[in-house]
Amino acid sequence: MQFTTTESAFLTETSQMSSHMNTRLNYFRSKHSRFVYKSYDVQFRNGTIVFSFEFHITPDLTFRPVIEIDGIKPEAYSIIPKDNLNNLAFNLGLVEIPSYWKATCSPEIVVMAGSLDRNQIDWWKNLIMKGMGEFFYVNQINYRDPAFVTITVINDKRIPTHFPFEDKLPQDRILVPVSGGKDSIVTINVLENYAHSYEIGCLTLNPTSAAIKTIQKSNCNEQITVTRKIDNNLLSLNSDGYLNGHTPFSSVLDFISISCALIFNYGKVILSNERSSNEGNTVYMGEVINHQYSKSIEFENLLREYVSKYIAKNLEIFSLLRPLYEIQIAEYFSKLKDYHSIFLSCNRGQKEGKWCRRCPKCLSTFLLLSPFLEEKELIDIFSEDLFSNSTLTETALSLISLNKNKPFECVGTYEENLICFYINIKRRNPDKLPIILQSVKSHIPNEVFAENQADLLLKSWNNENNLPDEFVQMLKKAMIES
Repeated sequence: MQFTTTESAFLTETSQMSSHMNTRLNYFRSKHSRFVYKSYDVQFRNGTIVFSFEFHITPDLTFRPVIEIDGIKPEAYSIIPKDNLNNLAFNLGLVEIPSYWKATCSPEIVVMAGSLDRNQIDWWKNLIMKGMGEFFYVNQINYRDPAFVTITVINDKRIPTHFPFEDKLPQDRILVPVSGGKDSIVTINVLENYAHSYEIGCLTLNPTSAAIKTIQKSNCNEQITVTRKIDNNLLSLNSDGYLNGHTPFSSVLDFISISCALIFNYGKVILSNERSSNEGNTVYMGEVINHQYSKSIEFENLLREYVSKYIAKNLEIFSLLRPLYEIQIAEYFSKLKDYHSIFLSCNRGQKEGKWCRRCPKCLSTFLLLSPFLEEKELIDIFSEDLFSNSTLTETALSLISLNKNKPFECVGTYEENLICFYINIKRRNPDKLPIILQSVKSHIPNEVFAENQADLLLKSWNNENNLPDEFVQMLKKAMIES
């Protein structure tokens, strides 16, 4: 095979980058051979439960992250037996491991803070392998080697573990994690309008202005605020060139939500993960890499089994939006006008409380809403017509082309994105198409295919979900009446 000069230069550069990454990775793994989960601690301070953890990477790195849950009344704190509270703390520490282990990818993870059976070891290793697929891909790490990482348990028998909460929980009390994005807003709205016999509590983690405004706009009976503090030593290591990248954040939110449900006496945790999150972004080393793995139905099923066996036998956890595609959620959300000036899904713009208008998440959200809102309404939300932004051309193509990696963001499926582009091209003046729509036009299939698929997607229902029958009927009614 003959390569052009440009192709040869690219391959050489890629090879050099991969070689440099492997050298750096091998150095870190050799120098820092063990990651140790040493201990956890639980304290009650002035209405706040403080979970703290200690991680150590041999020979000389130590991290002490903290999770704080506010609004605890002394009598509520005493409801959960100490052993169950310790079990929550132990598992919260386990789910924090990927965020710190990734800096060195140490070949051995040693758990000293508690005990794990064989099933748990396999469960947590699976989360690392699949939940960090994007990290391995971006850093070009050969994670498929069976010896890449092992999990070893060295537990002092005096440390209590394996204490699932067995008491009954009130099944009419629902806890919903709220981010301030359109998905959690739709979940809250559906529950408020159709789950009249339930009490609804809202949980925010390091709350953004969008999350706070969403809860203020909603009718939540209770707001729970959680603060997660990353150890600054990790940030310093990142600056010094240690490995960095994606970790399965949604799994952290899941375990925090589960802990809050038990502490505040909720029988159900209802998530807002949709059908679209099941689709991967690329293939690496023979495995599908999914940015949203910890939002997928595969992980949800594993999580439910784990929670039932190891954390709380009577706690129900599922995603209300699992039967729906993002485009269906966008159609529902398009009618919730009161939230249009409040919601924010852009990760880059969270600190400033505004859309950055340059990232895949912004373009994807704009695209998914575009079939259901007028151009002026979209511009009111995003402050510009993103279809006219030429810098987003490659991003737009990556949203629809199977020959490119789908952006590593929480975006719609290839099919949804394709259909949304098609609808916009059809509804606009063909002689005045914005640059983005011009760029994707040649990739759109024939009209009959696109029209049929749009209709099918907007009426589809995924039966691979964990909704109780009552919530199935609830969501179907909401979608029909919206």
